[in-house]
This record gives sequence, structure tokens and C-alpha cells, in this order.
Amino acid sequence: MSDTATIARKLHSAGVEWEKAQIHAEVITTAVNGALEKAATKEFVISQIAELRAEMQTGFAELRTEMQTGLAELRTEMQTVNAETRTENKASELRQLRWIVGTIVAIGSLQIAAQFFA
Repeated sequence: MSDTATIARKLHSAGVEWEKAQIHAEVITTAVNGALEKAATKEFVISQIAELRAEMQTGFAELRTEMQTGLAELRTEMQTVNAETRTENKASELRQLRWIVGTIVAIGSLQIAAQFFA
């Protein structure tokens, strides 16, 4: 990329001996070209960003699907628990009603017995 001859001439005009200016120019050119080979190009960066976006979109789509599946499973589980709770509540209400009726019958029986034996 760098023009070795131009660098050597500028070094020579700055007071560096011609042979040394040429060697310095070659070293500078080699270093700069090596650095440029390792530098990311605009096209490379754009392609990497595009790949990252695609991966993110895929990841988000998978996450969205997993969340929807999880929510559907949670809804189903909650409906099952709610149904079981309603059934348990009805059974409990029935037991309580039996106790109440039994208690009323017992109290009534005691009052009747008290009237007969009093």
C-alpha cells in the first residue's frame, strides 16, 4: 500500500543517508502493509453485523417460541390446579354442611329430650 520510494525520498530529504532511508522505507512499508492486512475492512464489519443480526433474530424467535410454549403449559397447569381447588372446596363445603346439619340435629334432639325428661 505504501510507496517505498516516496518514503525513502522524504527520509533522504530530511537528512537520512540514501541507503538507510531505503532500508527504513522498506521496514515502514512492511509494517504498514502487515497492519493493513490485519485490519478489518468495512465490508467485513458489515458482514459480521449482518450475521450477528441474523443470529439474534433466530435466537429471539426461538426464545419467543419457548416462552409461548412455557406460558401455554403454565396456563394448562393453572387450570388443572384451579379445577382441583374447586373440587376440594366443594368437598370441604359438603363436610362443613354435614357437620352443621349434624350439630343442629344433635342440639334439636337434646332440646326435645330435655322437654321429655324435664
